[in-house]
Amino acid sequence: KMFGYEEVFWLPPTHGVIPDEDTLFGDLCDLVNRMMQGGDMFEDEETMEVSDRIQIELEATRALIAFDSRKFTTEVASENLELFLGELLNKPEVNVKVLLIS
Repeated sequence: KMFGYEEVFWLPPTHGVIPDEDTLFGDLCDLVNRMMQGGDMFEDEETMEVSDRIQIELEATRALIAFDSRKFTTEVASENLELFLGELLNKPEVNVKVLLIS
């Protein structure tokens, strides 16, 4: 809360970090793993449910999310990240700041 954020996340998490299930962080980690595995995330219903749940959870909090884009090593993974960020940042009801590490 020192910087005015209720939640701060670094994604993908460092090796060995195991997020609690049914939490915003757990959903973010799940989505990042899905994005990095490749495939069109908008064609997978389960992935879209996770994305929607994250966006709803972010409406209720002030968050800062740092994405280490260097970890998205394939073209598809990078495109998935870009699509998610575009969707996230174009929702005025979501109060989130994004840092993109490259």
